[in-house]
Amino acid sequence: MKLGACHVESPFIELGQFSTIFYFSYFIFIVPVLSLIENTLVDLNYLK
Repeated sequence: MKLGACHVESPFIELGQFSTIFYFSYFIFIVPVLSLIENTLVDLNYLK
């Protein structure tokens, strides 16, 4: 929110774009992959 209130200048544009990409990739890619890894580890634990 603080970054969006800054002037439209070179470092703020790139930081805003990076933050937006990271925010959406977190929910689309990172959380499901972590869930798959966690479920796989739990399943492997039950096999022992």
